[in-house]
Amino acid sequence: MNGKISVIMSVYNAAETLRESIESILEQTYTNWEFIICNDCSTDNTQEILDEYQTKYPDRFILLRNQENKYLAYSLNRCLEVATGEYVARMDGDDLSVKTRFEEQVAFLSSHPEYDLVGSSMQRFNQEGLADIDYKPEAPDRNYMKITVPFNHATIMTYRRVYEKLNGYTVAKRTVRGQDYDLW
Repeated sequence: MNGKISVIMSVYNAAETLRESIESILEQTYTNWEFIICNDCSTDNTQEILDEYQTKYPDRFILLRNQENKYLAYSLNRCLEVATGEYVARMDGDDLSVKTRFEEQVAFLSSHPEYDLVGSSMQRFNQEGLADIDYKPEAPDRNYMKITVPFNHATIMTYRRVYEKLNGYTVAKRTVRGQDYDLW
């Protein structure tokens, strides 16, 4: 139970929340991971923050940079191209992960070979602080997908082989938003 995790993240003008998001990964109790981040043409100081972390943790961070804004699906596929982990975890530049997230997700996938993906509920936050919790069913089925998105995208972990079999995210006009729903 110590397979490597490739954490993939695309960022666009995320300077305000990026440090806290990255720190939540650095604090993980599960330590066998690499962090692949694609900057999708940010115009704020996102790149400077990323450069700081790569300088401080050169063996942990792989930074990619798009020459023009290509949106999330394209950027995540770029991350997947260089991922070397057995597992792939999603993260966004404004999300926080609890310290045991990776440990618990790898343990679940390792002990349940019948599952290819695991995710969790997600507590949302806004300018005023913590907001509601977005609960998802324990085991969503095809019918649930007709109603809404079955997983909180930024909480999922799956195997790299799953992304390979699906050829990653679909890059199209229709997936500029909802690339995760298309993937499910």
